[in-house]
Amino acid sequence: QQLTDWWVNTAYLGFRESSVINVNPGVRLPRQRFCSRADWLAFCAEAALGLVDFQRLLAEGSLPVERLRNAPLDMSQYYGVLGTCRLAQPVRDAQLVWDGRPSDYMVVAYENQFYRVQLLRPEDAQRGLWEPLPLPDVLAQLVDIVEGHSERRFSIPNGGVGLLSSMHRDRWADAKAQLVAAHPDNASAMRQIERSAFLLCLDRPLLQGQEWARATRAERDAEVCGNMLHGWGFGSGHSANRFFDKTLQLIICEDGAFGFHYEHSPAEGVAAIRIFDNLLDRLASGAASDLDLPDGLPDIPCQLLDFKPYASFNKDLAEADAALQSHIDNLQITCLEFDAYGKLFVKNQCRLSPDAYFQVALQLAYFRLYQQHCATYESGSLRRFRLGRTDTIRSCTVESARFCQLMSQDESHAAAQAFRVACQAHSLLTAQAVAGQGIDRHLLGLRLIAKEHGLPQHPLFDSGAFRRAQHFQLSTSQVPSQTGATMSFGPVVPDGYGVCYNQLDDKFLVSLTAYSDRRGTDSDRLAASLRDSLLDIRDLMLLHSDRPAKL
Repeated sequence: QQLTDWWVNTAYLGFRESSVINVNPGVRLPRQRFCSRADWLAFCAEAALGLVDFQRLLAEGSLPVERLRNAPLDMSQYYGVLGTCRLAQPVRDAQLVWDGRPSDYMVVAYENQFYRVQLLRPEDAQRGLWEPLPLPDVLAQLVDIVEGHSERRFSIPNGGVGLLSSMHRDRWADAKAQLVAAHPDNASAMRQIERSAFLLCLDRPLLQGQEWARATRAERDAEVCGNMLHGWGFGSGHSANRFFDKTLQLIICEDGAFGFHYEHSPAEGVAAIRIFDNLLDRLASGAASDLDLPDGLPDIPCQLLDFKPYASFNKDLAEADAALQSHIDNLQITCLEFDAYGKLFVKNQCRLSPDAYFQVALQLAYFRLYQQHCATYESGSLRRFRLGRTDTIRSCTVESARFCQLMSQDESHAAAQAFRVACQAHSLLTAQAVAGQGIDRHLLGLRLIAKEHGLPQHPLFDSGAFRRAQHFQLSTSQVPSQTGATMSFGPVVPDGYGVCYNQLDDKFLVSLTAYSDRRGTDSDRLAASLRDSLLDIRDLMLLHSDRPAKL
C-alpha cells in the first residue's frame, strides 16, 4: 500500500499542471443511432441506471474476482470509479472515496449547467436499499432538463464552473476556494457534484454539417476522441459541460457520439473499460428504445445546481478558456483502424504474444521515422498484489533495436529471427513487471524513502542516463475491450507521443497523440509508419513461417 500511495501522490495528486490531456484519458465507445430526442434521452436514462446497477454489484460483493493464469487479481480499483472525486487543494490534491453506501443521484451537465437527478429514492438510499427508480421517472427528469432549459434563469448564464476545473491545479484550488466561499449555494452545489455517483454530460450534436459528411472515418473518430478527452474548448465546444475532477463522466451527444472521460488517480483504464463493457452488454437489450417523451413535470423533480459568480470569476474563466484552448489547439489526435489482421493471426499463425508483437512493431515504426530509439513506457498491471497499480514495461530493448536495424538492411531471414527474439524479450519483461520485478516503482520507492528520512539523493537520480531513461517519448498502454473502445491520452513529454491500442480478433484500434508545436512529432506520420510496419512484419512472418497462411 505504501508504494501505491507514493505512486498516486507522485503521478497524480501531486501533479500540478492541468489534469486535462496531461493526466485524464478519454474513451470513444461505439457510436449510437438515435432516431429522435426521445431515443437519445431514453438511452441516457438506461445507461445511468446501468451504472447504478454496477455499483450495486460492488456493494454486494457480487462482482466476480478476475484471474490471471489462475491467480486472483486485486479488485479494489473498481471501487474507486463510482461515487468518488478528486479534490483540488494547494500543493497536493486529495481524494473523496466511496463509502460503500448507495449513491442515490447523478449530476447531469447540459449547456454548461449542472443538475441533480435522482436515481434512487433518497429514503431508500438512506436505509441502504438499492431500489432504482423506474426508467420513465429518470427519463422524465432528463426531459425536464433539456426541454425546460430555455425557460430557466441562471446566475451564470453561459456557465463555466466546469471549465475552471481544467486549470493548473493550484489555480483551480484557489478559484474553487473563492467559489465555495462566495455563497452557501455554491458550497452545497460543489458537495453534490463531488459526492454524486457520476456525471452524465448531455452534449450537443458533434458531427453535423457538410464538413463531417465529407470527412473520413478516421477524422470523425478523432473528433469524437477529442470530445471525450478535452471537449474541444469553451464556446462552440463542450469543455464547460464537464467537471474534470469527477472520476467518471459519461458523455452522450445528441447525434450518437458516445464515450466517457475519467479522472485517473483512483483507477487504471482497464477497470473503467470493464464497467463499460458490462454497461454496453446491458444496453444491447434495447430496453429503452420504445419509450416516448413523458408529458408534464416529473414526479421527482431534478434540481438545478445554480452557482453564483465570485468577484474574479470572469477573469478566471477567461484564463481557463485561453489556457485550455491553447492546449487543445496544440494537440494532434490520429485514429488508426488497422484491419488487415488482428490478434488471432498473431497468436495462431505467428505463435507470439499480441502485445509483444504490437510493441515491437511500434519500435520499428518509430525507428523508421527518426533513425533512433527512445525510452518507451508501457503500463504493466500490478493487480496480482493488494492495491497494486502499475509498473513500467520498458519496450525499447537491445533485442528490438537489433530487429529494427536488420529490417533497414533488408536481411529478411535474420530479421524474422530477430523479431521473434525481440517479442520473447518483451514477454519476459512483461512477466517480470506484473510479478513486481520491474525497476521503476522500486526506484521510486528508494528515492522517496531517502527523502522522507532526510538522506541525500543518490547520484543515480541526477545522472544524464537516468533522466534520459525517464524521458518517455513513447508512452503506451493496451486497454482491451470487446466493444471496440478506443482510449486517448496526451504525450507525457513535449516531444513525445501517447499511443493507446485495443487488440481485437481481426483488427487493431489505435489512438495516437502528439504536440504540433514540436518539430518532428506528427501523429499522422507515426500512424502511417505503424500501419506500414504491421504490414511488413506480417509479410515477413508469412515468408518465414512453416505454417499455412491464415489471416
